[in-house]
Amino acid sequence: MLVLSRRIGEEIQIGSCVNLRVLGISQGRVKLGIAGPRTVDVTRAELVDGTAVKAQQSVGSSQQADEGGALNSPIG
Repeated sequence: MLVLSRRIGEEIQIGSCVNLRVLGISQGRVKLGIAGPRTVDVTRAELVDGTAVKAQQSVGSSQQADEGGALNSPIG
């Protein structure tokens, strides 16, 4: 695993077409912006392995699955 440090506003490029930008850092959370072609799927890992779905079912909330599940909009 490659580990990098970035400040707010700085970017990391993955391959030739995907950019990650640090948009904010607060209260132990990092807000990332992901820009790339719509053909590249971006999904939170917990949604891929089903962890969030199981948690949602036990809590009974549909809001958790909708928040940040897939991001395909460019940074602007």
